[in-house]
Amino acid sequence: MITIQDKTYYVTYIMIPTMVDGKVCNAATKTTSILRCYICGLTSKHFNDLKTKQEVNPKALKFGLSILHARIRILESLLHVAYRLPLKKGRINKKKDDVSIINQRKAEIQKDFRVKMGLLVDMPRTGFGNTNDGNSSRRFFENPELVAEITGIDIKLIFRFKEIMEMMLCVELPAKSDTVQNFDDEETKDDTELMSDEGNSFSD
Repeated sequence: MITIQDKTYYVTYIMIPTMVDGKVCNAATKTTSILRCYICGLTSKHFNDLKTKQEVNPKALKFGLSILHARIRILESLLHVAYRLPLKKGRINKKKDDVSIINQRKAEIQKDFRVKMGLLVDMPRTGFGNTNDGNSSRRFFENPELVAEITGIDIKLIFRFKEIMEMMLCVELPAKSDTVQNFDDEETKDDTELMSDEGNSFSD
């Protein structure tokens, strides 16, 4: 209650915990494994199986979807796929030359991002974390053409991730609208096929 110039105003609020991290979300939704999605309950090995569909837990949505963290994680996922493109596989064999091939490819990609876009990606920072921050991820997705040229990843895949994040930002676009449903049904299959063509999978 606030009184201003003899007028009384009553303020009510609803607290929504949208700035909590994944560990808090897992605990609040009783998700026992960090490898399991706290929203749909599936693990990574099921994500590319389009026949496996799990109902979303409506209560889990109150924690929100952080576009900042989503953008950074997608950036990192695409980089890790790009590092493995010469091998055409997601899982590496440390006893073979896989590690040296990946490290060489990683160094080449990091150099190209630094020279062509002025970006430092996947570089450790003194004391904490790495250079994959919000600004880097924003600039990464602002230029899909150049990113595709540097990473070797199909530009359609990069652009579709960009579209998904833009839809997450669009608060006026209902989750069950025709636009979102059509994107889910048509694009998901194409994206999965693109990942198969690259010889990689986010589940690996």
